[in-house]
Amino acid sequence: MNYLYNILVTRNLPGNTLTYSFNAELKIGDIVKVPLQNKIIYGVVISVSADTPKDFDLSKIKPISEVFPYSLNTQNLRFLSSFSLNTFNSKNLVLDSLLNPLELLIKKDLVLLDEIFRKKQAASSKEPEPINSIAKITIYNEKDVLFRIRYIIRSQSNVVNKDSFRLFVFPERKLLDKIVTSLKTDSEFKKIHIFKYLADKSKFSKETIKEICGINKSSDSEPKIIFSLRAGIFLPIQNLTEINLIDESNSLYIQEQNKIYFDTREAVFLISRAFNTNLNFISSLPSGRLYNFKNLKTLDSSTITSKPLRIQITQRNPRADEFSLFSDFVEQQITSHELETEVFESID
Repeated sequence: MNYLYNILVTRNLPGNTLTYSFNAELKIGDIVKVPLQNKIIYGVVISVSADTPKDFDLSKIKPISEVFPYSLNTQNLRFLSSFSLNTFNSKNLVLDSLLNPLELLIKKDLVLLDEIFRKKQAASSKEPEPINSIAKITIYNEKDVLFRIRYIIRSQSNVVNKDSFRLFVFPERKLLDKIVTSLKTDSEFKKIHIFKYLADKSKFSKETIKEICGINKSSDSEPKIIFSLRAGIFLPIQNLTEINLIDESNSLYIQEQNKIYFDTREAVFLISRAFNTNLNFISSLPSGRLYNFKNLKTLDSSTITSKPLRIQITQRNPRADEFSLFSDFVEQQITSHELETEVFESID
């Protein structure tokens, strides 16, 4: 018996999906390979196709070539849909970005992944319940970003869930490497699994993908943290417990190339809603856009105690002020300060 499925493919199409047949039951979110013209491309099962008319020729529907041994869960698909809707990128291009990290797996990895995939299918078809019942968004106005990251990791080190990940997103690799090096040389964080994803074919990126897929499974009793660049928002993580965006006001978070366009600051918000997970913005100078969130908790007390700067804003009055370098108000402040200095010098 052949089943008909609506497949969202990684090729930009007017209707987004195409109908394919397969001789076995598939679940929504299953990743497949399908023929399109003269190529085999990736796709994901979106829905079971409706009943076709009696006079429709089923032989014209092409079959699915292969089922990839990994699936996107409900949260991944929810993020795909909301990201496409809010950034005006087609679902096809968003899916291509989500599946692109999986291409780092080699044949040996795919053999192991296929065994894991079959065991999961045999064990249970029910998805796990979301971990966080109430998601929070918090802004950390922090001068020492490393100090705040250490504090966040330490405060959540005892809250560990099986196969869960915590994601830290950085605007540039230089800052990412600096933080990772500092943490790995600290004896306090030696037991924490820190992975790097650089959206390239480096050893670090490959190890991160294998960890996400469960191929190189580390101890479930220890926290697993991913440090990535902006491309990390497209990692196909199935169990995400927290997102941290570092240096939020950095302009490098805007993606304007590679066919897909987005602002990482908006994307992490969509991920937090899709996964119902906590979102932290960590920056020494946050942008004004963050304060547009309603009922948003802001932690502007630095972990390093220091007195806030006293800033007084003055305004020039063209009618009263003379055309000089300083306005009358500023000139009076300078003059009074000079007089006070002269008084103190005369007393001495």
